[in-house]
Amino acid sequence: MYEAYWNLNKKPFEIGSDPDFYFPAEGHQAVFLKLRYLLETRRGSGLLLGESGTGKSLLVTLLKRLRSEGSPLGPFVEVNMPRFGSRDILFYLAEKAEEASPATTRRGFLSAASGTSDDAPVYKAFSTVQRVLTHMKTEGRRPVLVIEGAERIGDADVWSTLASLTELESEGTPLLSLLLTASPKKLRRPIPFMEDELEATAELLPLSEDETVEYIEFRLRAAGSKRKGIFTPGATAAIARLTGGVPRKINRLGDMALLVGFAERLPRIEEDVIVNLNNELIRS
Repeated sequence: MYEAYWNLNKKPFEIGSDPDFYFPAEGHQAVFLKLRYLLETRRGSGLLLGESGTGKSLLVTLLKRLRSEGSPLGPFVEVNMPRFGSRDILFYLAEKAEEASPATTRRGFLSAASGTSDDAPVYKAFSTVQRVLTHMKTEGRRPVLVIEGAERIGDADVWSTLASLTELESEGTPLLSLLLTASPKKLRRPIPFMEDELEATAELLPLSEDETVEYIEFRLRAAGSKRKGIFTPGATAAIARLTGGVPRKINRLGDMALLVGFAERLPRIEEDVIVNLNNELIRS
């Protein structure tokens, strides 16, 4: 709606996981490189901490995109908790295994077995996952299971199942890497069954005031802006102060400011626009 007014090719502050808008802040880049090394070298499983809006999903998207750049990482399977119980996770992974490597599995037994309560279907699902993971290792692939919202897992059986999956090995190296994402304030520590399996923990922190200013300018350039000063120094300082440096909050406030600026035909975004918008968002 406002792109032409500000001479932009696209909206700079969209909420989402577009890798083209990844701002490599020092802390975020350090976390990304740490997780990349952990997963690419099969050194085990990791825990990615970060409060809502700090960029956990975007970092996972960046890790997934490495496959197109020649990285052995992948396939990625993402599970959002607490939608899955322990059996659900196994059958879901077995179905994904069938899809990823049909030549190494016997298709069809899962749909018939998933509704039963005995242990035989669970064993078959687990063995299917193990067989496909072993095959992927021979192909040089590094499969990753991403558990989003790990702080919501309250079932000990789920933790036990995840720990069992991380213990699948071949020649001393894990067949599957597990990446947990969670809110540090809500995750219960220590994590049952998982403390020995987690090789690395990394936390995404909010941006500093200087980084917030750089983040805003970076997003504008990524959206095609060739002009400086769309946001005045007072406006960017206000955004940093009012959002606490949380990228999702920065995006929301920045997007609304550009919309208001377009509607009121403002030449630039001043501090008062940001303060008034933030007050409106608080009241809404």
